[in-house]
Amino acid sequence: MFGFSALAAVVLTLQAKSPVGTYRVDLKASPKKSRGMVQALFGTSSLRLSPDGTFKFIGVERKGFWRQEGTNMVLNFDGFFTIQEAVPDDVLKRRKPDGELEGLIFRKSGEKLTLARHGAVNGPIVLTRQPKRATKTLLRISDSDEAYKGMLAFVELFDDMESRWPELLSLALNKQEAFEVRMSAAVMFKVRDNAKAADAVLRALRSSTFHELAEKQRSRLRRALQGSFRETKDSAIARLAFENLAEMDDAHYLSPLAAKGQVISAVPKLVEWAKKSKSVYGQAAAIDALSDLGANDHLAAILPHMEDSDPRVQISSAAFVLRHSESEGDRRSAEAVLVRHINDSEWVMQADVVKAWEMSGRPESVRHLAAVLLSNREAVVRRNAAQALGKLGFPQAIPVLLESKLRTSSSANGSDESWVKKAVVEALWKFDQKRLNNKQRT
Repeated sequence: MFGFSALAAVVLTLQAKSPVGTYRVDLKASPKKSRGMVQALFGTSSLRLSPDGTFKFIGVERKGFWRQEGTNMVLNFDGFFTIQEAVPDDVLKRRKPDGELEGLIFRKSGEKLTLARHGAVNGPIVLTRQPKRATKTLLRISDSDEAYKGMLAFVELFDDMESRWPELLSLALNKQEAFEVRMSAAVMFKVRDNAKAADAVLRALRSSTFHELAEKQRSRLRRALQGSFRETKDSAIARLAFENLAEMDDAHYLSPLAAKGQVISAVPKLVEWAKKSKSVYGQAAAIDALSDLGANDHLAAILPHMEDSDPRVQISSAAFVLRHSESEGDRRSAEAVLVRHINDSEWVMQADVVKAWEMSGRPESVRHLAAVLLSNREAVVRRNAAQALGKLGFPQAIPVLLESKLRTSSSANGSDESWVKKAVVEALWKFDQKRLNNKQRT
């Protein structure tokens, strides 16, 4: 059986073999006559390979997907700077780049990635993996005014959360550190789906040491550390967080945790918040959580809120009714609320309306989403509508998606429009994959 030291050695060996990390160009490795062009192409950015299979050239907005094939590192761009390529992500991840506009293929050797040449520029062009920097150093740089350096430091911290969370939590709780350092560490700290990190931060929040802090500092640190649970997708961790932080009585923060954790015992409290909360955001969040928990027994309590004075509460209530009511009259009333807000509200709330139609799971929602996709003024809302049509999966959406694809092909290919077209192509690809899967089963 492995002892701790042996297991740690295995982990370190696996980390050493992983290509994840930050790479910078080594100008001295290139021929002298090529160094000017190499500096122009790669000298003002850093390549960051992230654990999730994505990469970024931080400093020049190029990003995409990476994979390792033997000694080759294949990087596929997902577009041209801010212009998205209209290719499904699953296809991009497997593609072999055909030229530098589509991607790059490096040869990996140890800590180095090498290009034999880049277009007309003779190589070798060598990118060398940089040593990992201290957590405290990265925190300081991430808070600086230097955008490029700050973004790189932030991404390094974010990518390495699995190994850096104990130090971030320790810095946040260390009374010997400057308070701004502690706050930076607390804000950066994320639990995600790490049960050990969840247990550690909850114990820290209950500790006598934490409660000895001055009220103002304790309140700010508590808020930041409690926020570390927002990204978790693990239902057990969300449930644990809700149960341990219920004393906050914060509907906006706790309601999503109750939904993720499927905390059925929270329904009475959510109903209370849905009727009245400290903020309209909390009230809307409680209604959304009740909907996700399938609490349709409380439909009668939600119906009146479709006429609430706040549009956020109206939209959340209409989304609940459309998703759970079996009454055609109730659903028509809910649709009327949503249609009103898709035409009159600001784009953030229009996006909430699109989400409501998606979550309804009803084929009647296709015509509303189709109208949004073909006529809404906001590109981000049209993109969300295309994604919703793909997720709903009703085949009557296909002609609308094809029409949108033709329209975006003939329109100005701006950055925002490229995101719409990408979403349309992704949705059509999902229908195509579903058709192929059905064909294989028969």
